[in-house]
Amino acid sequence: FGPGTRIPRAAVQVLDDIEKCLAEKQQSV
Repeated sequence: FGPGTRIPRAAVQVLDDIEKCLAEKQQSV
């Protein structure tokens, strides 16, 4: 990522939510 490797917890939580949504969509399909 570079020198600015600090990722805000909010962004991490958003990514987790997106991954969960994608996983649910894949399971439904």
